[in-house]
Amino acid sequence: MATGKGDVAPGRCSHRSALATGRAAGDVLSGTVGTGPIGEVIRRLGRYALVLLILSLVPPAVATITGYGGMVRVRRALGLYAFLYAVLHVLSFAGLDYGFDFGLIARAVLEGRREIVGLVALVILGLLALTSTRGLMKRLGVFWKHLHRLVYLAGGLVVLHYIWNYKVLRTWPALAGVALALLLAARVPWVADRLGRRRPQRKRDAAGSQREEPRSSPRR
Repeated sequence: MATGKGDVAPGRCSHRSALATGRAAGDVLSGTVGTGPIGEVIRRLGRYALVLLILSLVPPAVATITGYGGMVRVRRALGLYAFLYAVLHVLSFAGLDYGFDFGLIARAVLEGRREIVGLVALVILGLLALTSTRGLMKRLGVFWKHLHRLVYLAGGLVVLHYIWNYKVLRTWPALAGVALALLLAARVPWVADRLGRRRPQRKRDAAGSQREEPRSSPRR
């Protein structure tokens, strides 16, 4: 950072001004205007974790609505990155804010509902990250699917954690809550069935033509 206006090179002014404008706009939407650098680091890491977590829920919804399952491959990577940023968020909270004083950290967690729901969400995400391997997927079978549906509970807790971070409802937590609600609604069985009925008929017709093709072939 420059200490004075004369310390900034003229060629870099426009670039830095553009970055400052973009950051300021993001801070207005997220409600972090006027916070200190430590609080800003903690909030940004948590915000990135929430964004990645919501993005990890998009592929199943797309597969339900359109029948296209190609995006499901990136779901695991997005979920693991969400857990990574959640861990960094907690470490920055414990280290930068409390200096890893576990007595003060325990008191803050026990006395604050925001910290409790955030800790529960972190435990859920950690459990899902540990069981995300293909080997455990095969071993757990059907239970694995039921277990990984807890990601929606974790998402709800993270949104609630974010909302309780402010005295009034901010734009960004509200948008995250709406996005999570829509993605969850797409997984409700009767909603998924109705959305599945509106899929393009092309795949079904193609599958039907493939089944009928051997019948039309001449016998030898």
